[in-house]
Amino acid sequence: MTDQGNGDGGNKGKPGESLFAIWAALGFVIGASLAVKYVYSMGYTADDDLPWWPQGIIMISLFFGPMFLLGWIAEQLSEEVLSGNSTWATYWTTMVGITVPVLAVAGITTFEDVLDLFNHL
Repeated sequence: MTDQGNGDGGNKGKPGESLFAIWAALGFVIGASLAVKYVYSMGYTADDDLPWWPQGIIMISLFFGPMFLLGWIAEQLSEEVLSGNSTWATYWTTMVGITVPVLAVAGITTFEDVLDLFNHL
């Protein structure tokens, strides 16, 4: 007899495990925006070689930092939900409440900004 109606769609992992990918993708966009803006603010063009110290280290930190930070926050909030201390509504409200202002500060307010960002890479 099959167990139908459990609502998990065949997912054998814990609920919330795949949410890291959502926030990592948004963190990637934020980090790419910050890294590109940093490079252009330093006066480099696409033809220039970037020095690895300290500009390269700062650029790598700006690029990967938001991705891991949003993923870590999402993981902590997900653990709170799974332990029963919070709800999924609070999880989504908190994550969107963190992500939207960070996107605005990074200069990404429309999808066109994301497309322009990847045209500059």
